[in-house]
Amino acid sequence: MNSYSALPTTFYALVLSLFSVACANGQGIFEPGQWHSHATLAIASDVVYQGVSLYDDGATADIRLTVQHQSGLFASLWVTRVELQGLFLMPAERQWQQAYDLGYSWQMNRAWSFSASHSWFQYSDSGASSYYDFDYRQWRIAAHYSDYASLLYTRVDEQWGFDNQVDSLSLILRYPFSASIVGELEWGQLQYDSIDSWQYPFARANLGYVHGQWSVQIQYHYSGSDAQQLFNNDRVGSQWLAKFAYHFTLL
Repeated sequence: MNSYSALPTTFYALVLSLFSVACANGQGIFEPGQWHSHATLAIASDVVYQGVSLYDDGATADIRLTVQHQSGLFASLWVTRVELQGLFLMPAERQWQQAYDLGYSWQMNRAWSFSASHSWFQYSDSGASSYYDFDYRQWRIAAHYSDYASLLYTRVDEQWGFDNQVDSLSLILRYPFSASIVGELEWGQLQYDSIDSWQYPFARANLGYVHGQWSVQIQYHYSGSDAQQLFNNDRVGSQWLAKFAYHFTLL
């Protein structure tokens, strides 16, 4: 096995199960040359991204699939239901979001690793959405200290139809409270460069419990008051959500 595996397999498995992240240090739990896949089928009360609620109409499906290779190559698929029109003044209409992610991670030493990925976000057409191009691409680079901390930078061009560049920088911290409970904190700053350098802070706190292949998770999300200048007020500010999920492997 990879000698750089710094954390117990149980902690990495908890992080992967609860937060569906491809932590680079997790490569160490796989035999060389092997692939590993992890899937999650979940029901969530909301979908919140960088402090903004993307779904405001009860429970929604949350489906995720991650495939990793011991070399560092990884890919993922995220499918969920959103209501993008409701972010603005348009009537809310439900549509499917499919996010495709392809990336690579580098293990530098026993503690440090780096990753880079590119994501495609695509949305089904329905009603008003057929007149707007909500699709966009996202570039992401991150530095990871073991599986406990990540510094993440993302860049998006023309997010949800806006003709602008969106940059964000966030710090993510994780901690195992027990063999089955993991917490995660994120604090970041987001900036729209094409709107007079308009920006706002966002934060997230997760607490998850895993029992076998099942998990339950509570999340609290926050976005600064400046977010109300662009999005409907009921989609920003303080947001709570719950998620119930089933996890399984394919390879």
